[in-house]
Amino acid sequence: MEYQLSTSWPSLRRERLLTAAVAAFADRRGGVVLRGQTGAGKSHLLREVRAELNRVAPEPIVWLSVAGTREEEDNALAAADTLLDGIDAPAMRSGRKLAKAAHEAILETAAGRPVVIEVENAQLLDSDSAELVARIARLGGIKLLVASRSTAPQRAALVSLWTDELVGRIDVPTLAPDELETILWSALGGPVESALTRDVLYATGGNVGLARQLVRANVAAETIVQTNGTWIRRGRLVPDAHLIDVVTAELGRYTPEDRHAIELVALSEPVPLAIARPSIGADTLDRLTTAGVLRVTRGRSANRATLPVLRLPHPLYADCIRTMVTPARSHALHQEVYPEAPRASRQTLHGLVRWAEWTLECGLDIDPEALTLAAGAASSNGDYEAAIDLATAALDARPSPIVRIDALAIRARELRFRDRPAQAIRDVEDAITLQRVIPTDLMHPADDRILDLHDLRADIEQYGLNEAAHAIELMGQIYTEIIQRGGNMDQVQRYRMSRIARHGWSGDFRPALAAAEELASGPVPGSSWTLQAVAPVILAQTWRGQTAQAVAISERYRPAASAYDAALPRVGAEIHLSTFLLHVVSGRLGEARRLGADPRPPGGATRLDSALTFAGEARLLSAEGRWHEADEKFRIARQLFEIRDPSGFSAWAFASEAHCALMVGDHERAEALCRRVDHTPMRASRAFEADIRAQVITTLSGLGHRDAPGRAIEMSLWAEERGHYLAELWALDLFAVTSPRLARASGTAERAHVLLELVDAPVAPSLVNHIDAIIETDSTLEKAATAQLARFGRWIPSSMPVHVDLSPREQEVASLVTAGLSSAAIAERLHVSTRTVETHLSRVYAKLGVNRRSLVAEALRKHSA
Repeated sequence: MEYQLSTSWPSLRRERLLTAAVAAFADRRGGVVLRGQTGAGKSHLLREVRAELNRVAPEPIVWLSVAGTREEEDNALAAADTLLDGIDAPAMRSGRKLAKAAHEAILETAAGRPVVIEVENAQLLDSDSAELVARIARLGGIKLLVASRSTAPQRAALVSLWTDELVGRIDVPTLAPDELETILWSALGGPVESALTRDVLYATGGNVGLARQLVRANVAAETIVQTNGTWIRRGRLVPDAHLIDVVTAELGRYTPEDRHAIELVALSEPVPLAIARPSIGADTLDRLTTAGVLRVTRGRSANRATLPVLRLPHPLYADCIRTMVTPARSHALHQEVYPEAPRASRQTLHGLVRWAEWTLECGLDIDPEALTLAAGAASSNGDYEAAIDLATAALDARPSPIVRIDALAIRARELRFRDRPAQAIRDVEDAITLQRVIPTDLMHPADDRILDLHDLRADIEQYGLNEAAHAIELMGQIYTEIIQRGGNMDQVQRYRMSRIARHGWSGDFRPALAAAEELASGPVPGSSWTLQAVAPVILAQTWRGQTAQAVAISERYRPAASAYDAALPRVGAEIHLSTFLLHVVSGRLGEARRLGADPRPPGGATRLDSALTFAGEARLLSAEGRWHEADEKFRIARQLFEIRDPSGFSAWAFASEAHCALMVGDHERAEALCRRVDHTPMRASRAFEADIRAQVITTLSGLGHRDAPGRAIEMSLWAEERGHYLAELWALDLFAVTSPRLARASGTAERAHVLLELVDAPVAPSLVNHIDAIIETDSTLEKAATAQLARFGRWIPSSMPVHVDLSPREQEVASLVTAGLSSAAIAERLHVSTRTVETHLSRVYAKLGVNRRSLVAEALRKHSA
């Protein structure tokens, strides 16, 4: 069935801006000016402010509308007709007299009612109209609601109003990534892959109008498609004919000299200012940047220096202009800007990629080494498809053996992250074979290249093909060979840290535990290779229960990780994710919420797959007891993992979703997800195996499975063998819940108290209290301990599925009540009012046949099958 994007486009209510704008009218100021770029949503916000003012006003407001237009911006008082009704403006030579007359006439007509002058496109007002509006506002009694484009020159009379603090000024930003994501989900009617949101944000700069045009065009062109219920991008996003026509008409307004500069920047952006200056006159540059047609921003070069670069207001404008420029014109401009290949030090990473793409579009030859450098820049930018395309172009250009090795390695790395491990392994094996026949004196340093290639192959085998043991064995052999040949200390350190990392992500934390003290007290970062081991050490200490040291190690190394993002592109994301999970499982939910599951800067790229960030946020929401919010994000994560799972975290996400499905009453899905966990390759999820086991056991217990106690005791033995004391304590609590009689007979409480002395996690005392209460059959203590565990993110479900007909929200409220939460606490967790919670609770009482909170847990047990 073909999907048709609805003709309407969702709007986003921006509460903070709306509240601030309305407040400007309430604090005795003369109104507010809303300033922002084209498409930032100023007009929509202006309408919302008007509607809100009408709603709260004690009596009807008299509205007078003024609008600037391009056609009349040079005609005196052309926009002021509504303010001069019945006034002979030409007869009044003084602007002050004219304003006073208009002011008196308006107030007389209003007859005591409040008056607001609404001004749209204030930047296009003729100077006399702007002066009149400003003078009327200064006389008092009449307020202004103004929308003005920030990238255009402003009328001085209006600017003076906010500089003199007579009116408030609110800068309306373009859409943030989360705001654009919300709009896209609403417009498309389903979840959107975060990579698509990032691409739309980059192309449009968060401009709502451009985003609407771009998405509609690409849905129609089937570049944006729905796969497994999630919207993704297949191919390059391109503008539609309507937008191209608009940009063409706009371009026709400029002089030939201005058009030359605009076309040049459009074809080369982001182009370093130093490269563009010889082709753009100083007066032209000043004129176009003042008008907001060109922007000067900053870009990062390969050596991490920042360079000033020229851009158009939105990359989508550049895409439109590129389609309009003839091949001959494009070729001529290319030769003008780049008579020779740019030096990497004078070019930004994004600029280097665009130079290579433009050169290929012109049909010009590029040195394979330069193409490979551009492919590496695209890889650093997170533009994986461009990296693959440019690396392929370099390989097609018959490069030298050394350049061929580099191009194969770049393409293999990107294919691995696009979840295409079979093709990636072929590329890296070709590179290794070629490397073996090259004389070592031509490759400097030869051993580092060997390590890079074999590390890449091991990554593909371990995380792509689930062959961790073979990957670890392979790297051990290679490092041993190199060190025996006299390897340097940096290579020795690289081997040690690589070994810790590979063992840790395979679930074996023994090397990580041995290195914990070194990382806790050694220099930061010591070596860039040290950072590989940080995330596994954090996880090792987490499962062991030494959570304070894990937090300290994270705080030591997280800032340093970002400095090595280009060389070790996933290490910062791994440290962030491991720290996030540390906070969640140890009971530090506030810290987890402050940190967040997503390590990316706004609009940024990372090697951490978007599905994992959804799963992480859902895991935290479920720990907070916000089951329905968590369930929605878990479903999205599952859809994304079904599209791509390059590292193998889906098993962890499925296990967490199973527990959440249980808690919202979807027992069939919970059962299916538990089975799916058992049949999903673990890969990197092995590092989270303790959490996976606990989530599955908790779910099976709630579903009434008889093997839940056996799985709990198996987990406790598994954790004890590995020294995972916190995981073992968690398992003992699950064992006590699922089989109190066996737990009582096997000394579970005694072992729990021993473990309490070995761990420092905030949740640990509550786990021991809960075990003691179950063993001693102390219902009062059990109730208190259950409530404590809920506050730390550990939820104890009913031992059997509930068959009474509770809605998902009613079951959610009931589960929180049984955990000992008050109505106010439940309302805060679920982001609803206390009255709404009480309404749901009254329905729970009616369906269960009880009349107070203390009876809910027992009633749920009685209604279980």
